[in-house]
Amino acid sequence: QGSDEIEMPFGMPNVVFGGMPVMVVRGHFGFDPWEDLHHNVQRVVQNGLPAGDKATGEEPGGVLVPAMNPLEAQLGSLLDAFSGQHAGHFGRAEGSFHVEDHNRSLTITANLPGYKFGGDTQNLNAAAESPLAVQVIGKRSLVVKGMQQQGPLIKSWQRSFQLPKGMDLDHMDVTYSSASGNLTVVVPRKNTTGAATDKEEEEEEDGSFDEDDDLPPALRALRQGMPGILGKVQDGGAPRRGGGFLMPQPTLPDILGEVLGMMGQMHPRLQGPEGGGRPVPEDAEVNFVGCFAEAQLAKADAKYYGKTNAASFSDMYWHAEADHVPYFAMSRHGAALGHAFTAHGFAHEDEKPKWGIYDGCGSRCEDDGSRWCGCSNEATRNLPNGDCLESEEEKRFA
Repeated sequence: QGSDEIEMPFGMPNVVFGGMPVMVVRGHFGFDPWEDLHHNVQRVVQNGLPAGDKATGEEPGGVLVPAMNPLEAQLGSLLDAFSGQHAGHFGRAEGSFHVEDHNRSLTITANLPGYKFGGDTQNLNAAAESPLAVQVIGKRSLVVKGMQQQGPLIKSWQRSFQLPKGMDLDHMDVTYSSASGNLTVVVPRKNTTGAATDKEEEEEEDGSFDEDDDLPPALRALRQGMPGILGKVQDGGAPRRGGGFLMPQPTLPDILGEVLGMMGQMHPRLQGPEGGGRPVPEDAEVNFVGCFAEAQLAKADAKYYGKTNAASFSDMYWHAEADHVPYFAMSRHGAALGHAFTAHGFAHEDEKPKWGIYDGCGSRCEDDGSRWCGCSNEATRNLPNGDCLESEEEKRFA
């Protein structure tokens, strides 16, 4: 997941575990809060598939062992931490945030090089000093905020985490290493009686009950997909329905493959942009620069988006805005699905489009009939596009 950690072969539909699509990213686009959440959830789910035999992850015979830790509670804690204050997230951070809820404390870590800890993140004039701040707002909001100046541009970002009830904020420990860029925040739990905790819960307002329609699409996909993930993990070792005791039982690799496939379909880059459905602003200048072959984008500084993004001009415009890049490319199937990228630029500055500029490019976009959305003819996957028939498996990117 994430950022420039991954360097995979260009172009979908390369797949890994259980059909999970390859996430192509070259260069650095910064870290998105919902990709961070997805990465944290995947880690917890994988750790929730324990083993009777530590070396193989299976009992003798390859049968999955029930989890010892309450997986549902761990996932609920993660979702609450990221989504309880979801409106407080903005911008792309230099590092991915890792959240771990232990019995006695909550730990948040990230690698954020190049900052001065404790600086003034409210004053734009201080951007040249690269300030980084950690503060608690109210009783349960932990806010991490950074700002840096890059030439004439000022970049800022913020992450807002909702803390569990019963945390001891007076003894919170924050450390930042200017040498390594490692930030660590440890918030211990209070040693309180049940009555004291109940009183605290009564006094607090809990703003975590947003309607799904009000959530960012990436967060909504994760929340809606969690019951299926939990069911697959918790019931994975149970005998298959309709089979006798001689039926082969699912092994850990079987379950892991299915779960990772389900997680892949919930990846933020397969969802619409935050505030999806917004039209492109009337004063925005977006120019068609040509119809490119897949090979021409193979070494581009690009980040992949899939599914319906590839057929929606406005969705890809807003993805490019969020990624702070000047280009996006789209290649759709006949159905409103396909492959798309945001990009910093081309591998070669003077790259000429294979199919030119003036003859259009593939099919029109689903949301704007005046715009080209390219074409992807993958008939072998039952995803044809009749506007792209020069060769089998052809993709043209607008």
